[in-house]
Amino acid sequence: MDHYFNQVLDAFSKMDRDKLEELLEPSLSYQDVSFPAFLDGLERIFSKFRQAGDDFLEVQSGHCCSLGCNPDKIRTAYRFVGNTTRDYLDLRFILELTEDLKDHRVLDIFQCHELKCQEPSDWYGRQRLLRFYFDEESPEKVGVEEKLQTQIALEAMKTLEELPFFELDDAKAWIMTYAGTYNTLQKAAHDRGHLFTEYRWQSFKDYYQYLRVYLEVYGVLKSSGDLQEVFFWELLPDSQLFQKIRKVERLLVDHYGYFILRDEVEEKVQIPGGEKINLGGAKFDQLEAFWRKFFEIQKPLLDRFFVFTEREEETYLMETFDLIDNYSLSLLSFHLDYRERFRQEGKGIPEWRRKTE
Repeated sequence: MDHYFNQVLDAFSKMDRDKLEELLEPSLSYQDVSFPAFLDGLERIFSKFRQAGDDFLEVQSGHCCSLGCNPDKIRTAYRFVGNTTRDYLDLRFILELTEDLKDHRVLDIFQCHELKCQEPSDWYGRQRLLRFYFDEESPEKVGVEEKLQTQIALEAMKTLEELPFFELDDAKAWIMTYAGTYNTLQKAAHDRGHLFTEYRWQSFKDYYQYLRVYLEVYGVLKSSGDLQEVFFWELLPDSQLFQKIRKVERLLVDHYGYFILRDEVEEKVQIPGGEKINLGGAKFDQLEAFWRKFFEIQKPLLDRFFVFTEREEETYLMETFDLIDNYSLSLLSFHLDYRERFRQEGKGIPEWRRKTE
């Protein structure tokens, strides 16, 4: 049973593009792209696995948890895990029984975003995403200027790989140099109106936006004096200290999605997509020192004024679908405002309320 389908899974495990080209049906499209483009996309991902040190991919069976994904068809899902890196690729297969009922044809293959393994490993690396780009798939729909700026964007990203680290002044110059490229490509994508379309310059866009936000936040903290004064905040009365913390937390909320920081700032920078760019130099080190000190001050106050018990927190998260609202639980200002509303309603919350109550 399933001799053919097992051959397909084995070809994925061996990262064998040629075997997949032989097994899959060239007349079909996969993940809404042509057969050749699909194979090219797979080879890009296979190359990344190999370059990272993986010799083969372990095959782990699972199922897609999204009930809206082809519920009327036979479907299954598999996780392909690098034998060294433990990086993984989640794919959903749309199948059809053969006439003899002894095997399955593969009608489609998609990236799966809600896969649950039947027997998951203890740990995984990062997820690899199977992506296809509009400017590769439909080059005839891309103008000459957009093609030119795409090449400039790709070359700009290559130059970053040659830098030992990126200093603040270099970062500002980079933003200014490529502002025209960024604006041209963004406008072209916006005018095209394809909401979920991706392009080869996606990593350039992500990096440009993140770096711009990073520089903006640095500028705000420097101009306010907080970049240096944070080390003396603990000497302030509570009212002034809370005001300082509120202002910084507002920065985090305003840049949610680009600039979320946790209690421990170990990595210098992580941009969308998981790519890391090594930012360095005295000014960036100063900003990292600011965040470490900020959370050193903010965390005990957050624990002190946290308004929910564990059960209440679970209920709040279950009833709240907005990511920013969920993120607000890690902000002192959320809990101070919540307490003030309760105080005005005559429902005071004990200051040192334990989450485990």
